[in-house]
Amino acid sequence: MVSATECGAIYTHWAANTWKTVTPISTSKVSWLLANQWRRKMSKTYVPLHVHSFYSLLDGLCSPKDIVARCAELGIPACAMTDHGNIAGMKVFYDAAKKKKVKPIIGCCLPGQEIITDRGVKKIQDISTKDMVLTHKGRYRRVVSTMSRYVSTTIYGFDTWGGRKIWTTDEHPLLVRTSEDGFVAKNSWVRADSIQHGRHNSNKRLRWKSYLTMPVHESSIPLVDAVQLLTDNGYDDRYEVVDDRIFKICSKTNSQDTCMGKPFDFPCFQIDDDLAFFIGTFVAEGSFQESKNGPHSGILTFHIDERDLSLRCRQALRSLKIETIETLRPDKTTRELHFHHSIFCRILKCLVGSGAKTKKLHPILMQQSPHITKCFLRGLLAGDGAKRTDGSQILKLANETLIWQTRTLLSKFGYTSRITKSKADNKQAWTIQWRWSSEGYTDSDNRYVYLPIKNIETKHYDGPVFNFEVEEDHSYVSDVILHNCEMYICEQEADVKNTSNNKRNHLIVLAKNDQGIKDLMGLVSESNRPDYFYRKPRIHLAGIAPFAKRGNLIFLTACIAGELPMSLFSDFRAAIMGGRNGHADGAREYLRPNWKDVGKAIIHKHIATFGKDNYYLELQNTGMGIQALVVECLRELSEETGVPTVATIDAHYCRKQEAEDQRLLLYAQLHTTKEEQERKLQQTGDVMDFMISDKYYIPSYDEMRKHFTEAELQTTLDIAAQIEYSSLGHNPYLPIFTNDESKSLKLDSNEYLRHLCIEGAKAKLTHLKPAQKKVYWARLQRELIVIQEAGLADYFLIVWDACRFVDEKNGPRGKGRGSGAGSLVNYLTGITGIDPIEYGLYFERFYNMSRNIPPHFDVGQVDFMSWMSDNFELLHTRDIDEERKAVAAHLARRMKQRRVEFTDMMREEVEWIDKKNPRMWMYLYDMIQDKPAENPANSHLAYGLGATLAGRDELDVKRKVKTHDGHVSLPDIDTDIGVVFRSEVIAYLKERWGEEYVAQMITFGRLQGKAALKEVFRAHPDTVKHLMKVKALKEGKDADDICMTPHDLCNEITQHIPDEATIADELRQARAEQGDDYGILQWAVHNVEQVQSAYEWFKPLFDQAMRIEGTKKSQSKHAAGVVIADRPIAELTPLAYDAKNKDRVVGLEMCNAEDMGAVKFDFLGVVALDKLWKAQDLINGCGEEEVLEEGLVNVPD
Repeated sequence: MVSATECGAIYTHWAANTWKTVTPISTSKVSWLLANQWRRKMSKTYVPLHVHSFYSLLDGLCSPKDIVARCAELGIPACAMTDHGNIAGMKVFYDAAKKKKVKPIIGCCLPGQEIITDRGVKKIQDISTKDMVLTHKGRYRRVVSTMSRYVSTTIYGFDTWGGRKIWTTDEHPLLVRTSEDGFVAKNSWVRADSIQHGRHNSNKRLRWKSYLTMPVHESSIPLVDAVQLLTDNGYDDRYEVVDDRIFKICSKTNSQDTCMGKPFDFPCFQIDDDLAFFIGTFVAEGSFQESKNGPHSGILTFHIDERDLSLRCRQALRSLKIETIETLRPDKTTRELHFHHSIFCRILKCLVGSGAKTKKLHPILMQQSPHITKCFLRGLLAGDGAKRTDGSQILKLANETLIWQTRTLLSKFGYTSRITKSKADNKQAWTIQWRWSSEGYTDSDNRYVYLPIKNIETKHYDGPVFNFEVEEDHSYVSDVILHNCEMYICEQEADVKNTSNNKRNHLIVLAKNDQGIKDLMGLVSESNRPDYFYRKPRIHLAGIAPFAKRGNLIFLTACIAGELPMSLFSDFRAAIMGGRNGHADGAREYLRPNWKDVGKAIIHKHIATFGKDNYYLELQNTGMGIQALVVECLRELSEETGVPTVATIDAHYCRKQEAEDQRLLLYAQLHTTKEEQERKLQQTGDVMDFMISDKYYIPSYDEMRKHFTEAELQTTLDIAAQIEYSSLGHNPYLPIFTNDESKSLKLDSNEYLRHLCIEGAKAKLTHLKPAQKKVYWARLQRELIVIQEAGLADYFLIVWDACRFVDEKNGPRGKGRGSGAGSLVNYLTGITGIDPIEYGLYFERFYNMSRNIPPHFDVGQVDFMSWMSDNFELLHTRDIDEERKAVAAHLARRMKQRRVEFTDMMREEVEWIDKKNPRMWMYLYDMIQDKPAENPANSHLAYGLGATLAGRDELDVKRKVKTHDGHVSLPDIDTDIGVVFRSEVIAYLKERWGEEYVAQMITFGRLQGKAALKEVFRAHPDTVKHLMKVKALKEGKDADDICMTPHDLCNEITQHIPDEATIADELRQARAEQGDDYGILQWAVHNVEQVQSAYEWFKPLFDQAMRIEGTKKSQSKHAAGVVIADRPIAELTPLAYDAKNKDRVVGLEMCNAEDMGAVKFDFLGVVALDKLWKAQDLINGCGEEEVLEEGLVNVPD
């Protein structure tokens, strides 16, 4: 199971800090020259493609900003951030890369084919892990996993002598007999697109270039254990063997079964010639008479002239002491043979089933010796077969399973057989035809029947393909033998949640382009499905396939915890320990003897899912012996499969000296201490390599070159060159609000919000004097203009609708909290209950026009945003079209005077303004009325209009205008509701807007101030005790008379450390002066005397706590945040599983989710409101017993 796809984000920058367009490297899109330009530019460097940030909770140490800074420090051109099971840090990493002038890039068989099972034939799409399928060794083995995926590819159809045409995808391996010289043959697995067909040119022993194979079914002489057979097939009655006879014990009377006269005298028997012939004949001609408890008698129906056939069946039954009665039916020209014995009839039904269309042979019959099998086939042919004039045999049945089982049995004799399907009188039938001798067309030995390939056809196919993994033999049989793909990395299917299915392998996934980002987000969301999540996010290959099919993702085999490296060893854990000292030979003894075959099978499986051009074998070497051996093996596999290798480093921190800090996070994750790990290392040596190695950092190129070839490092650059994005983020996807009232009034969102405000004013402001009303009206007009300009009317209406729902249900709701109380619109609509004018609250504190920045560029004396602020309330009174015409006329006059020419750059600016921000025409109109000024944006249009001082020589004619993309900042209305009622509000929102369009938000817990210091003290108890003794000695006290524990000491210190909220302003000022890394602990050391004193004695522990402060440690559901959008949330952000609440939440932090287009609303559950509401009910006379049952308040007697 993929441990939760280790999804990646790559960010690329140029060492020389210059921008260039890098086109994805691919044979179809990029020239050889461009690829080599990239290589020359990036010579002597590499790209770390496997880096963890602190979003790999308590595993990675550094923030995304730190990782970008480290890459810039080393001159590394790109970096992949690959956190465990999430891409929560992708937007943070993206923004950090932009600030460093980096190039941002984000990066975590056909249906209907019949398969032979031990219980008959099944369509490949119906195969499950409950099935046993026939393998190339002629035996049955269990299916351990299945998969399906959609492809758009070329498929290959194989036309053989004696078989149907079968179709497979190009990469699917088949077992093929080949001969290069026509004399010496060999059997091997060959990809479908590499198989040859046709005859050899000259007369040779092997006439054909290639033969597909069919296995000779494994044979034995199995005994039939009658009691076991009956029990396994679910008969409710009990059977006992007494004196070598089987008795049925009736469940009601507990007496011997005498309803059909006799017990069965053969509790364990072999199938001989006569019985085999009888069974074959019964399959063709027999049926049962049954009651609700099962069959009690059988009947065979022959033609009236088939006396000899009836006699042979009577002899077979007589040998089993089964009495028979023969009846002639001249009116129907039939001869009927009846036998009555309930136990034998049930045994026979277990062996062959019942019903013309549903009979099928038990594995016991399939495993009989060739001689017994031939007797069975003769009986089957005697009943339903025919012999053609050319000597071939033909069998026609209405039972597809029996036809395929017959074909499988015929392989024991080297017979080739063709199955055809027909339809007559609306009834399906299957026909099998074979020759007793296939001389000249087929060949056989004791293992296979060989079918010569006459021709191979190809065609394009769009649709699903299916495959599955088979234990031990890794193959299955349809018309011929095919190799399986081990399609699930997990042991069982992903929705199986138990310890046996808890194995998770790592996989690195990187997004190549914009669509790749969407695929990657979808992949992360899929791995966090509630039915898949088991301790960690996880997914199987079948789940990855739909996202990989478009070719927008790149896959790396990951570290030694990946499926491919782990599968090379018979005992992976022992191999790690054997190579603990860096010696590959210590791990080599655990390498599988057939590791190459296992590795190739997994590689072919991955290629089938990921695509060969998007798949790389990942090499790592941090000094472990097993890593060195894996590198050796993967290089060899690369040579034989053609899959390229790529050098990476599994970085969990940025610099070598940070290793001890990362270990501290692992101590917290594993609930251990440094001293415990050191003792474990001395006693058993069985500790994580992180505990003893300091090599999990981002190294320089020279350090990487010591372990990897230039080609392997060059591949990292080739991968980075494939990555190309347009942008990351979007303006809010705010849903459009409508309801029955707005529809009936035919009002849009802005008009309906105004309507609600007016109605609210009628209810709340009628007591005001006319002069006061004018003040309120002016304030309302200004607020509505700001809201309309920002396009946020729907936001207010959605909040109003949720509040209305709470009020109508008489739920507990607060009157307003935070800056939202400063909005008159909120008050009049009932969102808040506070009159902002009465209490002197400012709307601008809640929202102002500067938070709605449209796309623009600056020209003239005044920048665009300042102009907007000065003219905001008048903008809606001006006519954009008229002012655009005036600007155009002004430009036309200057062109007529031959002062300027209209250039392509000007045309692009005109089109940009019309598309992005038509209000820019008003701005330009005002600027041309003023004096010319500087041209900071290099606007060609401003130069043409004469709004700039710069002459033509000073205008950069090759450079486009510098534009601002704009940004809409959403308001933040804090709505407090009761905790008990909050779930009803969330349910209402999902019902109102759609389940997929509403989600709650994730939040990450951090190691802040007190928590960071406590974690350090907990992880180093011996160090704390030592420093306590040093302190006691320095103070002249008895070092052996210390009664305080490290835990108590830490609590004594942390009680003087404030929470972040209480010193928020001081921290903000300090960070502005000293940098973002300034934390609570530093502030406390500088400003709290008790903490400063403790710092002097326990400085090493404080310093480490300061270094890890701010590190992410856990994830949970946000207490208030709910996001709503006009499209499924999963299209905007990844989803993460909240194990505590058993629900999926938005997988990005609040501000990052908003940047991606999701719209955040705050509905906070407040326990105090529940208590106040219940207290109110008590005061108002509500039943006391009802309130006390809720358990929310204590009412005194």
